[in-house]
Amino acid sequence: MRIKINHISKIEGHAGFEAELYSGRIKNALVETKEGARLVESILRGRDYHEAFVVTQRICGVCPVVHNLTAIKAMENALGVKISAPNKLLRKVLENGQIIQSHALHAYFMAVGDYFGLDSALDLVKKFPEISQKALKVRELGNKSIDYIGGRTIHPLRTKVGGFTKLPDQEKLEWIIDNTSQAIETALKIVELYKKIKFPEFERKTEFLALKNSEEYAIYEGHIATTDGLNIPVEKFEHNIKEIQIPYQMAKRAQYKGKPYMVGAIARMHLSKNKLRPKAKKLIKELPKFPIYNNFYNLFCQAIEMVHLLEDSQIRLKKYLKMKSGKASVDFKVKNGQGVGSVEAPRGTLYHYYELDKQGKIKNCNIITPTVQMLSNLEADLAQWIPAMKYKKIEKEEKIKMLIRAYDPCITCATH
Repeated sequence: MRIKINHISKIEGHAGFEAELYSGRIKNALVETKEGARLVESILRGRDYHEAFVVTQRICGVCPVVHNLTAIKAMENALGVKISAPNKLLRKVLENGQIIQSHALHAYFMAVGDYFGLDSALDLVKKFPEISQKALKVRELGNKSIDYIGGRTIHPLRTKVGGFTKLPDQEKLEWIIDNTSQAIETALKIVELYKKIKFPEFERKTEFLALKNSEEYAIYEGHIATTDGLNIPVEKFEHNIKEIQIPYQMAKRAQYKGKPYMVGAIARMHLSKNKLRPKAKKLIKELPKFPIYNNFYNLFCQAIEMVHLLEDSQIRLKKYLKMKSGKASVDFKVKNGQGVGSVEAPRGTLYHYYELDKQGKIKNCNIITPTVQMLSNLEADLAQWIPAMKYKKIEKEEKIKMLIRAYDPCITCATH
């Protein structure tokens, strides 16, 4: 049997799927990337250091903030720049806003309908009109956080090496704080919806990788950690994560110890669930016992993360308003150097590496996105699951789409 899906709807970017099934065994389970490579790394070579975070945030319209901040962090490490504590708080809330709006879009509007027999977001809105209206407000809060702190919803204007060009107005930060409590209640209702779902039965032992921080649920900073015990500084990511090129595919794949691995919300839960904020931490009991080797639950983890990130933003903004914010940025000198930056994007761990000459020109760079890291694991899951399916061909195709959407891939980032 040949399975060919030309287009996977309700994901970011364009992808298809192809596999061949012979005598109950799968051959060449391949997620096909149907976008051209844009060669951003090549474009950046020879440019000034401050162009990196402007250019790379245009890799993706869904998660520009994480590329922006990761590039800035890499440049700060290369130039030896340390930002102030208040400005770091603002950056963390800025990134939280990015993940909140992405999870609200995908975990609710794009993916949850699969489990209620609904074909589109419009059908979802008709079935759950009240929660859909409120979910839009959650996404709006995430976007407002980006706008009020970063200066623009899609591509931040105020972020820079050393801090910000301008600090946000106090009344706008108070608006975020005041509207977050209602957003948390809505996020909790989305979790209630996920509690009603009977996820497909599937299990394949998986290695999970994410940032880990002894002080907090790692989103903005931490060490690289895995469920098999790896714990290393992000500067060593290239020694442990290997990119490989697949013939005729625009998106690379990545391996850890020569094997596929999983990133994203479910990986973060495996490594940092004990660091969740109180309301989110109570929701862990709604998940199966860890380790969870069924990656359909990545969506449920995204829903729980929304609760955590809303709580976290509210707490950090209250703390920020009690501090003396001081200068918008710190002074620094341009010099030669090399630096790595890493944050947790909505879909998993993101890495940027840059090498600068003494004029601050980019000599070399490398970007590894979450989807590049998860694709091999997705294909391995599909290769095991498809032969075990007890469905007709058309039903198989729908279940394949469901698992791909559960991973929440971003093909645009993967083909950077």
